[in-house]
Amino acid sequence: RCRIGSRDLPGAQVHDPWCPVPNRETRVGRQTRKGPLARDAGPYRPAVRLIRRAIDGVCPPALGGGFRRLLASAWITNLSDGLSFASGPLLVASQTSDPVLVAAAGVLQRLPWVLFGLHAGVVADRLDRRAIMIFANLARAAVLMLLAGAILTGSVTVWVVLVAMFLLGTAETFVDITAGTLLPMIVEPDDLGIASARMSVGHITMNQLAGPPLGAALFAAGAASPFVAQALLVTFGALIL
Repeated sequence: RCRIGSRDLPGAQVHDPWCPVPNRETRVGRQTRKGPLARDAGPYRPAVRLIRRAIDGVCPPALGGGFRRLLASAWITNLSDGLSFASGPLLVASQTSDPVLVAAAGVLQRLPWVLFGLHAGVVADRLDRRAIMIFANLARAAVLMLLAGAILTGSVTVWVVLVAMFLLGTAETFVDITAGTLLPMIVEPDDLGIASARMSVGHITMNQLAGPPLGAALFAAGAASPFVAQALLVTFGALIL
């Protein structure tokens, strides 16, 4: 079942390579062609089938290619947010022993939800949602690269880190709220429960479970490592929308 996407995700069109029903066949003369994952992959065919089943299990094809891109972007950027939730306070702790400032690094990442949550919803209703998400992701990629550069050059300070945490939290607020408003526009009402559950699973597993310990491990390997990794993740999350 293929649907025409909204203006926010123009890629969710009938010609989308993710959109066709699995095992769709097109006959050209005596030849039969299938989708890219259904072609004969020689010795790798069982592995291709296994990967395809895993992808279809996480994100059923009926939800459309537009939702698949939105889901992938959300999971990737949520992993980045989880890295920041651990690496931010650790970076402050490496600069000062003041527990208030260390705690402030975590608080400032969540404070924008209180300050800008309603405003983000209004902006999402009035502007192009896809453009908002791309701009916010690229903006936090720029902040992360500047922060990583400050760490590598030895010019980082506590206040630089705290301002960066607040900016990252603000961008996260706009991205996550906009993604939530975009979901009903690319998924049919009957599939909204499944789609919303997939988005929630990504938030819990990537943001809250996998991200923080991975961020701490990367920080132990090098103070700038988690922030460079975050910059790469949010950039990729913007590009696949």
